[in-house]
Amino acid sequence: METQSRRFLVYLRPSDRYSVGIFARRIVKELGRRNYSHTSFPFHYTGRSILPWTHAFATGFAKYIPRLLEDRRPSVYTLGSPHAPALEQLLGVDWSAEQRLILRRGFSILASGRKIVFISKHVRGVWQRLAEEQNMPWPDDSQVRVIHHGLDLDDFRPPSRSPSRHFVIGSAGALRFPFRLATLFQVSKRLPFDHRILVVGSMDNDCKRVLSKAMEDPDLAARTSYVPWVKSEALPPLYQRMHCLFHPVSGESCGIVVTEALACGVPVVVPAYGGPSEFVLPDGGIAVQARPYQYDDEFCDLMADAVTRVRANYDTYARGARRQAERHLSIVSCVDEYLDLLDLPRRRS
Repeated sequence: METQSRRFLVYLRPSDRYSVGIFARRIVKELGRRNYSHTSFPFHYTGRSILPWTHAFATGFAKYIPRLLEDRRPSVYTLGSPHAPALEQLLGVDWSAEQRLILRRGFSILASGRKIVFISKHVRGVWQRLAEEQNMPWPDDSQVRVIHHGLDLDDFRPPSRSPSRHFVIGSAGALRFPFRLATLFQVSKRLPFDHRILVVGSMDNDCKRVLSKAMEDPDLAARTSYVPWVKSEALPPLYQRMHCLFHPVSGESCGIVVTEALACGVPVVVPAYGGPSEFVLPDGGIAVQARPYQYDDEFCDLMADAVTRVRANYDTYARGARRQAERHLSIVSCVDEYLDLLDLPRRRS
């Protein structure tokens, strides 16, 4: 079969919002460079594809995953983490119904005999523990790989010259849950040096309230800038203004904003518990050994110390950040691994 006759069904659909859609968008762009075509929109909304397809690329646990599992055409399923009970408890929310759905579909994928990609070793470990606890089957090693989210390292790259003289701490992405910004502002108050804060992305109502409250503090208001959601092509110049990305999310599956920052030569400070530490370390920033999901004074002290250490060795960490991206996060290498898993030719252009 010629490469041109192979078409991927991509589900969920590529988009410019949320990590799943952004990653799918980057995958289909790279597949297109290799003369692989794709279809997505009809299936995404109806569970039926108008165009014929030969291979499926599915991500997550959405509505039509069971329908894809019934189809015997070659497919690969990319899994992130289910909800963390500790996060539910912290936020005082009840995700039990959604969690049951995620687990049911996730275990169906694991038992399906299909090719499976976990987006980090952390995610693989979470699912393996759950499978053991619930006595569910685990796929053969030949079916499974860990592949981090890749991105175009030509689109996301360091600036031609260093950022401004003021040390800029960034926060980026779809900002959900109050701790995302509350910890940032608490850390800012602890830092013993002049700095600026750059917040980029959409916000839920909790984060909007945290931001509004913080702006009542004249010092925080004077040093903080906020840029609402922008398309991905507008992100690199914003990352290039940062000296450090502050990403306080425990248990993060992969962290697409972390990958983008590293590619732009921005050192990252993250909790050690989660997927990002796998590619931030050893050279691209600091993974803080903090208690998972405990966003208290001790956590803020540890994160503030890490930001301070990044500032003291900024040039070394900035070079290391780009180096980590080149080692682990190229969309070219990422798609190579997916094609290898499906026994398809890489066909690099």
